[in-house]
Amino acid sequence: MTVASRPAHGVVPPAESPRRQRPRSLHCVLVAATVTTATVGCSDDEAGWTAGPEEHPPAITVTYPMARACTDAAEVLVRGQANDPSGVAQIRVNGIEVTTDDDFANWRVTLPLSLGDNDLQLYGEDNLGNGEVRSDALVVSRIPTPWRSPDYAAFDEAGGRILVGDGMLNNIIAVDAATGERLVLSGSSRGSGPDFVTIRGVAYHPPSQRLLVLDDGLNGLLSVDGSTGDRVVLSDDNTGTGAGLDGPERITLDLLGDRAFVTDSAQRAIVSIDLTTGDRTLLSSDAIGGGPPLGRPVGVAHDPLGARLLVTDTGPPARVWSIDLASGDRSVLSDAQTGSGPSFGVPPGIMVAPTSTVAYVTDTELGAVVGVDLVTGDRSLVSGEVLGDGPGIPRAGDIVFDGPANRLLVVDAAQDAVIAIDAPTGDRAFVAQVMEVGAGPHLVTPRGMGRKYDGTLVVDAAIGAIFKIPYASGDRELKTGASLGTGPMLVNPRDIELDGDDLQIYLVDDGLDALIAVDYSTGDRKVISDAATGSGDLFNSPVALALDTPNDRILVVDEADNALISVTVSTGDRGTISSDSSGSGPSLAGPIDLAIDGDQNRAIVVCGELDKLVAVDLTTGDRQDLASCVAGPRKIWLNDQQAFVAGADGSYLVALGDGSCTPLSTADVGLGPAPLGQDGLIYEPSLDSLFVMSSSLNALFMIDVATGNRVIVSK
Repeated sequence: MTVASRPAHGVVPPAESPRRQRPRSLHCVLVAATVTTATVGCSDDEAGWTAGPEEHPPAITVTYPMARACTDAAEVLVRGQANDPSGVAQIRVNGIEVTTDDDFANWRVTLPLSLGDNDLQLYGEDNLGNGEVRSDALVVSRIPTPWRSPDYAAFDEAGGRILVGDGMLNNIIAVDAATGERLVLSGSSRGSGPDFVTIRGVAYHPPSQRLLVLDDGLNGLLSVDGSTGDRVVLSDDNTGTGAGLDGPERITLDLLGDRAFVTDSAQRAIVSIDLTTGDRTLLSSDAIGGGPPLGRPVGVAHDPLGARLLVTDTGPPARVWSIDLASGDRSVLSDAQTGSGPSFGVPPGIMVAPTSTVAYVTDTELGAVVGVDLVTGDRSLVSGEVLGDGPGIPRAGDIVFDGPANRLLVVDAAQDAVIAIDAPTGDRAFVAQVMEVGAGPHLVTPRGMGRKYDGTLVVDAAIGAIFKIPYASGDRELKTGASLGTGPMLVNPRDIELDGDDLQIYLVDDGLDALIAVDYSTGDRKVISDAATGSGDLFNSPVALALDTPNDRILVVDEADNALISVTVSTGDRGTISSDSSGSGPSLAGPIDLAIDGDQNRAIVVCGELDKLVAVDLTTGDRQDLASCVAGPRKIWLNDQQAFVAGADGSYLVALGDGSCTPLSTADVGLGPAPLGQDGLIYEPSLDSLFVMSSSLNALFMIDVATGNRVIVSK
């Protein structure tokens, strides 16, 4: 992106920077452009005058970040390049002078950010006094703490905050109910105590000002301090007596009884937990309490006026149970045969507001909130696609009541949002939402990336599609999928590369056990190699590929067979280069990515099971350990005799000579949202940046290699 030589409306350059007088009616046209730079030529329509180089202000190129980016950091690095025939005298961004070691050929500056959009204004001046301001060059948005899967929620009325459990990032986020601002209350980056493994239901305990959090990975209940985020195990297999939790789902509290009630889908039971001792007691199960057995109990709410629990069951059949607190007896309150109104689809959340005669139930299949009469079980639509204005609720999870504002609050993981619902009208409004960057369809499960000269191609495993994402805009454009292109439908595409010579996309599909070619222009798909196409060893679980164009072949790693396979592009024939039975050396245990080192006639394979990089001789198939310094390695990109490697906790630079690692961007190195779940990696040398696809946040990150700073450029 180049800052054009044109003054912004209403912007006056600094007083100490004189400007040369220009002829009137100056008209500028773009005469040349590349990915990150543009050249502007100027002429006077009336006078026929053409400006010489001495009339131009410096040409300024911003190389980091892109034109539209967002971060949760309080500051952002901006860097770029500049040139001018007379030399560059100064560059300022938002009035702050940049630093340079080479007369502005390369420059950088760090700027403070406010929450929301921050317009960056650039001013450049050459040694002849030609200077101009550009105020529409770059927008960086500072966002609150990002989340990935806000499925669980509790309300802290005294604190005026919504406490949201993110089951994928395993954070507890505190959301201001009035402003939507949010911060991490507890997680790996805040609070002491055992780390969350798989957050499930949450409930707030006002008397102790603590949050109670179910964790399916720990099979336990944790107590979280509402101020510090410190975590303590309240009940698990080693804390408290009684039957252990096996598949905890949601939680509700009985404050008078100082106990919690937990739905356990694996045991098809309701478990009562003493909040002082952590002791567990089965309240209702196949063996305890009368009535029909529970199916898959999920949501739970305490109905104190009825001395009972109300439990949603996703079934089949989907229903709401009434469970007696004294006996554990079960009776159906509402289902397709009990009560009238719309039938439940998948009801995960339930809530009973104080003094209400209705239970509010979320339903992800209906994309709605349904009201259930507490006496008759009759069901009525409260809010959804056909009732109420505002954003939809396609994946509504927990639902809570905001008493001071007299509204319902729903968390929706499909929109990464908290949504307020006015019960009388059904109208909906965002309270907190993760900002979108770039236009186009949302990514669901991005798995692999392929490099294109002006951006990247991303394959989405969940929807069987490929998207093009230009770096400059972050827009997502469908290139092939269910609605575009002919040929076999993609089932579980895992990795992708673009052959620039013929604009052919190649991908491996783990669901089809096939190598597929996709026409870049039309989106048409055809099989290159599978059980019916080509001869040789069959694919069992192809997960990654690398083009070896000079040899008319594609190298594929098969995760199930621990193998490196060569596929002849013209015939589809397959030949095993290296496996447990071919070639010597350590096993390719769980290979998940690879890169070709042509100079050394070898492939570098990422072995996920053993957390190491293995070199494979492409002639003999012999294997040799290279490095084992990255925890959870997933993706690799070679750069001379170094490799950029995406791991479980960040990005690293690995020296292939001695196997040593340097952290490039982790929770401790660099600023910005952490790109967890890295399933794509590309290095752009012209920008000296990594582009990383995070499957945890469904976002494309740009990472400054020098500092490790990160911004989101598409989401």
